[in-house]
Amino acid sequence: MKPLRIGICCYPTYGGSGVLATELGMALGRRGHQVHFICSQRPQRLAEGADNVHFHAVEARDYPVFPHTPYTLALCSTIVSVAQATGLDLVHAHYAVPHATSAWMAQQVSGGFRLITTLHGTDITLVGSHPSYLPITRHSMVHSQRLTTPSQWLRDETVARFGLDPATIEVVPNFVDTEALHPGTDRRALVRYIPDLADDEPVVVHVSNLRPVKRIDRVIEVFDRVATGRRARLLVVLKERHQGVAHGPVLRALGAGDVGAGQDAPGEPLQVEDLGIGQRAVAPGAAEEGAHVALAAREVKQHVFEEFEELLKGN
Repeated sequence: MKPLRIGICCYPTYGGSGVLATELGMALGRRGHQVHFICSQRPQRLAEGADNVHFHAVEARDYPVFPHTPYTLALCSTIVSVAQATGLDLVHAHYAVPHATSAWMAQQVSGGFRLITTLHGTDITLVGSHPSYLPITRHSMVHSQRLTTPSQWLRDETVARFGLDPATIEVVPNFVDTEALHPGTDRRALVRYIPDLADDEPVVVHVSNLRPVKRIDRVIEVFDRVATGRRARLLVVLKERHQGVAHGPVLRALGAGDVGAGQDAPGEPLQVEDLGIGQRAVAPGAAEEGAHVALAAREVKQHVFEEFEELLKGN
């Protein structure tokens, strides 16, 4: 197979879709393909000096006439520029809105490349909350040359909500790099987040954006049971820096003293190996379509608390 020129559009944060897209792009680069990340900022999981990997920043500017920054149009324009400059063979968009929508528009302008769209949970929940997005979301799906979901559940939800032919959607499960993920023993990585951590204190890790669907209240409730009769720590690693300000009061109210919200310091990104240091990983999402964090936690041989209803019943 000849090397391809591949564009990837994804969210650059520590969300499962962004991590997955970044790891996939770096793996494709190692295989000799030319990979172009087209994002609002450099993906946080993108290693410096990755083979055959390039980054193109989307510069979305404010205009007085617009009440909001027109990111979708800025992304479309950047994809067109990259496609014309590099001769992209395909664009892989993670999320129909806005990435596949922008890529489809860019395809109409520049032509030449094929569009692969990988759906994630918010594509479904967004339309459920805002039906006005349904026509453009469905259009972006239908006009993708390839449509994938990370789970059978999301495929079934997509078929039910958008009326698509099941045969047009391929299930491609999320994955982790089994060579990079392994049990950790050096707890110094956690001291970045919990400076006064004692050597014998168990640590429960929750990586989250703290949206309601992530059920942070259940995280606290489960942790309270885990910590009964002993001192333990709950490390909440926020996917985006501003969430610490927005949710700090909630975290303190739910578990002051035992709950610490960790954030990545500039130049010190969370390493995938850090997941191996915690004794437990908590992933209580109400509608987790791919459970990427849970998958990574299992690979590093942590216990993963997922079935919270049964756990809280004492089973």
